[in-house]
Amino acid sequence: MEGKNSNPAGVREAVTNTDLSPAATPQPSEAQSRVLARLLGMADRYRSEDALCQAADICFDLIENHEHSPEAGRAREHLMEIAEHYENGGQRRLARHLYERLL
Repeated sequence: MEGKNSNPAGVREAVTNTDLSPAATPQPSEAQSRVLARLLGMADRYRSEDALCQAADICFDLIENHEHSPEAGRAREHLMEIAEHYENGGQRRLARHLYERLL
């Protein structure tokens, strides 16, 4: 009979062999990448139309749901630019909200 602290066969090996490097993170498929790029494009159009809340919503969605995609990295940059726009325009409360969500 096994003791209380025994490890079931293979569990220790599976945990030890888990690769957490960036190269091992799941990358979006080609079709997903096209959709993510389209979403980022929509965010860009919203920004150009000064619909910054809609742009920020899309960007946060990309970051929260597709964090390992290249589009998520660009979405972070867009959000920083939106926050800076708010800050420079005297809307520090909105800027702070975006900065804090980016942490």
